[in-house]
Amino acid sequence: MTFLQKLQKLPEDQKKVILWSVVIIIALITLSWWGTNFKNKLKNFNSENLNEQLQIPELKEEFENLPKFEMPEMPEVPELTDEELQQLEEAFQEEQE
Repeated sequence: MTFLQKLQKLPEDQKKVILWSVVIIIALITLSWWGTNFKNKLKNFNSENLNEQLQIPELKEEFENLPKFEMPEMPEVPELTDEELQQLEEAFQEEQE
């Protein structure tokens, strides 16, 4: 009997245990590999050359390259007297009715 045939004849519960055991073993191997790589990266990390390593452009250069927007000048709003405000309020209320 081959290995696969033996696995196929096992009860469902035993198949699940074998599957999850294999998944956990692979996950542990992957995590240990990731951990060692991360540790090596931290050892080789040079904070003085961080900008060069990450290739982040200078913010000043980015701001200089942004398009310039000019704000239009707002016309002066004339000051209204109390009587003119009262007339506007009355006209507004008449329109509402």
